Amino acid sequence: RQTEVAFDRMRHLVAEEKPENILADFDLGIDGGTSTATERPCITRQPLQTLEVRDLSSTFANSEGVVDANFALQRGTLTVVTGHVGAGKTTLLRAMLGLIPSTGTLLWNGAEVHDLGAFMTPPHCAYLPQNPRLFSDTLADNVRLGHDTSSIDKVLATAGLADEVEAMHEGQQTLVGPRGVRLSGGQRQRLGLARALYTSPELLVLDDLSSAVDADTEVALWHDLRASGATILAVSNRPLAIATADQVLSLNAGTLTQ
Repeated sequence: RQTEVAFDRMRHLVAEEKPENILADFDLGIDGGTSTATERPCITRQPLQTLEVRDLSSTFANSEGVVDANFALQRGTLTVVTGHVGAGKTTLLRAMLGLIPSTGTLLWNGAEVHDLGAFMTPPHCAYLPQNPRLFSDTLADNVRLGHDTSSIDKVLATAGLADEVEAMHEGQQTLVGPRGVRLSGGQRQRLGLARALYTSPELLVLDDLSSAVDADTEVALWHDLRASGATILAVSNRPLAIATADQVLSLNAGTLTQ
């Protein structure tokens, strides 16, 4: 019965008059070296010195979002974006990264970035969302994501996970379960941070990093991140993050002030 239902659903995705296409043989081009897969383009790293955001706007049908945001980041600094729930903090980050439609200009070292979605990726930028997506795989593979096999010890230490991982029976080869179900909320966030740090990005963008960690862990996190010399743009309303910041930006109903 389940197969019948699935077949009926698929039937609507192909020509109604040819439902047999669903089960038709098709050459995927993977036998004999004729694969049609394209290689991931090699991106030349452009070390970040300054980043300017000018008149960045991204709004939704209900008129909520961010309007005409202007700010600048300097290499090696921590900038914290604050604001009440629904003020547009996550929208600001996602618009700047090219994850949602937006208008405005972003200048990387004075040069305009024309394709945010392609440029604001590792090694230029790494993004840690509020709820990082983890896979049912090992801790190590969730950090590397297939990039290479170099050591992850340093990024685990910076993310405050080194001791906890070492205490696990399988260490870095510990399986985290579907969506990281075997880890606590704070561990999932910090594992996502380790993943973001792994590519040594020029800009680290963090959305509410310390929301699920205790006070002592939060102190250590911000200390280690600052000591790493990373350029950081972070969303947070936590007093410690604000006190540590070089620059604080406040969002209120989509309007950004410094």
